[in-house]
Amino acid sequence: TFNEIFNEYSKLVFFVANSILKNKEDAEDVTSECFVLFFNAVQKTNIKSIKYYLTTCCKNLAIKKPSPPSF
Repeated sequence: TFNEIFNEYSKLVFFVANSILKNKEDAEDVTSECFVLFFNAVQKTNIKSIKYYLTTCCKNLAIKKPSPPSF
């Protein structure tokens, strides 16, 4: 179920996002977005490894996330 998967993998996904972004709020946003994408994809796609899908999704979202402007 959603809760079981979220409880098992959310800390890992957050860790990956935070290690890339170095910002807690942005890492939380990426974590949430990653789980939304996962649960939309799982209905349409045969996902063989939940852990691989979530961490890859997370890395891609974190890398694509725009950086805040520097002053």
